[in-house]
Amino acid sequence: MSTPNSVRSFQVALGEPGKQKLYPHVVGKEEWRKKMIEMFPGEASAINKYMELLDVKCFELFCASEPIRVVDEVERSAEIAVLNARNFLQNS
Repeated sequence: MSTPNSVRSFQVALGEPGKQKLYPHVVGKEEWRKKMIEMFPGEASAINKYMELLDVKCFELFCASEPIRVVDEVERSAEIAVLNARNFLQNS
């Protein structure tokens, strides 16, 4: 992967053991956004929207007037995931 020396990069392996595909990943929010758009140019607007939502969520978690515990957010997400899984299994 050809990135400037100032951009730290590494590869992420996704997939089953022995059949993984390697994907380039860069460190830094703006660098990551640019790399994703470079890899998936047809998805630029979705990537930008994702980054906006990520900024909003990070602001809610860390800059809110009332502190929000990250653990509470994780527990809520886990509860939602369990409910979705139960729903899926019941409707299958």
